[in-house]
Order: sequence, then structure tokens, then C-alpha cells
Amino acid sequence: MTAFQAITNLPTQQKTPVSIVEGIGTFQCSKWRTQIFARHPWFSRAMANEYRRIADSESNHVPANRWLTSIEQRLKLGRTGLFVDCHDSEIVTYSDLKPKKIHGLVAGYSATYGPGHYKKVIKHAVNEVQRVGLTFPLDTTTDYTCDEAIAALARVCNPTWWRRQLRVIAARELEQVCRELGMVSKTKAPYVSDYTLRRRYDQKRRNTMLLESLEAENCDTGYKASLAEISEKTVSNPVNRRNELMVRMRGFEECATAIGFTARFFTLTCPSSYHATLHSGVKNPKYAGATPTEAQAYLCELWARIRAKWQRQGIRCFGFRIAEPHHDGTPHWHLLLFFAPDIAEQAGDIFREYALKQDTHEPGAMKYRCEIIPIDPAKGTASGYIAKYVSKNIDGYGMESAIDDETGKFTHQTAQRVEAWASTWGIRQFQQIGTASVTVWRELRRIREPLENKSLEDLEQIRKACDAGDWALFVDLMGGPLVDRENVKVRPLHLHPADHQKAENQYGELCTQLMGVIMRGAGHLITRIHSWKIQRLTDETEDNTELDFRAPPDGATWTCVNNCTDRDTRSKQ
Repeated sequence: MTAFQAITNLPTQQKTPVSIVEGIGTFQCSKWRTQIFARHPWFSRAMANEYRRIADSESNHVPANRWLTSIEQRLKLGRTGLFVDCHDSEIVTYSDLKPKKIHGLVAGYSATYGPGHYKKVIKHAVNEVQRVGLTFPLDTTTDYTCDEAIAALARVCNPTWWRRQLRVIAARELEQVCRELGMVSKTKAPYVSDYTLRRRYDQKRRNTMLLESLEAENCDTGYKASLAEISEKTVSNPVNRRNELMVRMRGFEECATAIGFTARFFTLTCPSSYHATLHSGVKNPKYAGATPTEAQAYLCELWARIRAKWQRQGIRCFGFRIAEPHHDGTPHWHLLLFFAPDIAEQAGDIFREYALKQDTHEPGAMKYRCEIIPIDPAKGTASGYIAKYVSKNIDGYGMESAIDDETGKFTHQTAQRVEAWASTWGIRQFQQIGTASVTVWRELRRIREPLENKSLEDLEQIRKACDAGDWALFVDLMGGPLVDRENVKVRPLHLHPADHQKAENQYGELCTQLMGVIMRGAGHLITRIHSWKIQRLTDETEDNTELDFRAPPDGATWTCVNNCTDRDTRSKQ
């Protein structure tokens, strides 16, 4: 068995795509199909099966030809000349060449129009970006400043920006085609396609190699460590992420117990039209073509309406939301929320009412679209109930023998697929509902020494709770689990760095940075007291210089951009 067959779990004795569609259409059709299958080997068998199904059902090869043409159009990566299933090196090569071309065009247009006409230059840059099929990083339909124009041009002349945009588009369009072809399902590849999973492996490998090649040096103490080592100590590490989530969930439960609140576990699912594949692995005839991103947007809008109705009815709650995929990649939500006992039933009725507003009468709507389970403390804790959902969506810790209800596979084996799914579609897996900011919690845990300033005595009590890992006490000291955002006692503090060069990002935009926390009526505390510099661990001769409008090369053509590197000069235009 080859490595490719091992990844895809394909039997070695399967018909080839060409043999699957043999005998359909003319000789020219056969030759044309073979070329398409050769260009897309990963999709070829699925395309051939669907082509055969359409041709047989219509008793005509013409509709099948039209379908195959439309699928290959879908597989094109904008107007780059690439396909979404191309190798990542091809995207990198394109992303290195395209910004150089745009830089030259911008320089030429700037020389033609002269100073002060940056909006005309922007117009041509917009055309170049949109011609490829991307969205220009500036809304040109509204008024914008010269600084904003400079930042936008710096982006489209930066290979990194192009790589990011093209990789996201390629990954999502490829995965959506896989879903429509039935390649993502319980019976094939749960949550994400094997191709996307392999791409995610490659991406994480590249990220690890980059972090291992870079070193952070503390400018004050001289301490050095690779970025990979530092990353292991943050919530980027799945173990730390899971542990922190469980500490916060347990803390919420302690808060709820202290004020006499009761827990409800909600499950919210999209209507059938958002699901590409039935649980049996058969294509869903009701599927309307929505992507997981669009399904997530539907759930977010629905949740916003529910919360608005709760607020009008005076219903307050706090807790956590977890987004996870169905076997075909369609997201659904689990919410663990705490309510006052006298309003919990009313909150559930409103939740159910809104959850069933769309396609109310479709079969199974009452059973599958919305589920509300009261948490009985006699049977177990609320945090214990939700622990398995946290684990299965991060690393599968402690669930080596547990079977995933959705896929029938071991949970610790599917955790990587869930992570790849969330990364591909940009879906936030965990979200806190209400109460204090976790950013404040993380910042105060950076401070190990007691605060001796008398004016910060209350802040010291909060810091001690953070240092002890007591989320319940932290929430209580911050104003309680139901505190309004404007009344929370401590907030994150964002400032412009004192060093002007560090205050600008790579696109020349002034940015604030998280520097500490600020306490209402009692001053602020700087938690990031050290300055760091990033450098490579080994000397490299490779020239990694990127196009930079702020520092044009000697002899470069004058443009309205590179001639406006001084911020004071730009502001006068």
C-alpha cells in the first residue's frame, strides 16, 4: 500500500476514475475527462462517481459534462492560474512574483500622476488585486486618508499578505468542494477531508520549524529562549489551553453555587439545508450549498437574537459556548449556562422558540435542532459534564478509550481533525459568556511579586486570586459573574510603545500593544516590563528582504507612497 492510499484509506483494488466513466459520451469527451482527472488526482475518483451518477440519471452525458466543467471552475484559485489543490510551493512562488509586479505598476502610475494623487494610484492597485479574485485591504467606496492608502499598498506589495490570502481561499474552497462531493462524512473522512488534514500537518510543521529557528532575547536580563520553547508555556500549548478552560469552567460553577444559580446545557444545530451529508454518508438532497463559515454565521445571528430577547425579558446568565463540527463539517454549538432558578425555564422556552424559527416543520426539527438538559448536581458537576467536550475539541486527553458519538471513532484520534476543521474555517471553538476578562487574568498571572503600592491594594487581592488559580474568587473580586462590561473593576491596558519604530507594524500603521491592566479609579499596572528582541538562532545567507514602502531601494522610482515616509508630511496632504 502506498503512502497516498494509507492516508486516504482507499483499497488498492479500486476502479480507476477513467474506468468508472468508461463508455459515456464521445471519444473527445473521454479525452477531455481524462485530462481533468489527471489535473486533480485527489478529487478524480469522487468526480468520476458523480459524473457517472449524473449521466446515468439523465441518460445523457451532456449534463454530466456541464457539471464537471463547473466543478473544475470551482477548483480554480481565483484568476491566479492555479488550482486550489496545487502544492503550497506554487502559492509561495506566485505570492513572491505578484507583489513585485504590483510594486512596479504602482511606481509607474505614481510617476505619471505626480504627488498628491494617491487615490488614482489606489484605483489601479485595486484593479490588479480584484483581477486575481481577492478583496483589496481598504474600502475605497468611502473616504480614506493617505496613511490608510500607504498601509493598503504596503499589504498588496508584501508576499506574506498574498500567501495568507491565497492559502485561506484555497483551503476553504477545496474543503467545500470535498463536502459537496461527499468526501467529508462519517463513512469517508469525518470533520475534514484527508487532504485538508495533511495540509494542516504541513502547516503546523512549517510553523514549528519557524519557531525553532527564531530566538527571543530579553534586553534587560539577557535571557534567551527559542520561540518554540516560549510557545510551549502559553495557551498555544493544547495542554495549557485545556487546563485553563477547565479552571475557568470549574470557577464558574463555584460562582453559580455561591449565588444559588442552576445550570442548563443547550445544544444548537443548523437546519437540514446547511448539512452537506446525511449521517449515513449519503448526500443530503436538501443541502443548499452553505459553507461551515456561513453556518457559523447563522448560529451567531441566532444567538444574538436569543440574547437580545433574554435582555428584554431581564434574563441574565454566564457560562461557556463550545463550537464543534458534525461529521460533515457543519458546526453546531454546546452552551453551558447558569441562570437564576426562577427564570431558567423561561430562558429555555425562548431559546427553543428562536432555534426552531427557520424550517420549523422539517422532520426531526424538534428532536435534533435544539436540546436543553438541566444539570442535576446529584448526578455530577456541570464542569464534569462539559469536560469531554473540551477534551475532544482540543487534544482528546483522558478519552483514549472513549468513542465519538458522531463518527464512531476513538475521540483522541479525531481531536486533530477537529483542530484542522476549526483552523481551516476560522471558527472560534470556545467562547466565554459574560463575567470578567480572561486577558486581565492572564496579565495578572505574569506578576509574581506582591504589589506594595497602597493605592493598588484591591488590585493586589485580585492578583493573588489569579496567582492561586482561583477563577471563582477572581470573578467575585472583579464585580461578580453578572457584572456589566462598563462596571468591571479591571480592564486590559493598551498603549503605544515608547519606541516609535516598535509602535508601527510592518505596514507602517501606528498600533497599540497590550501593556498591562488598568483599575477603575485606582491607576494602572504595567505587566509587560521587559523588552524583547527576536533574532535567528543561526546565520543565514538567504535574502529574506520584503518590499517596504517606508524604505524604498536606492534609485527606486518616485511614488506618492515612498515619498511620504514622514508621518508629519503625510498628514499635511
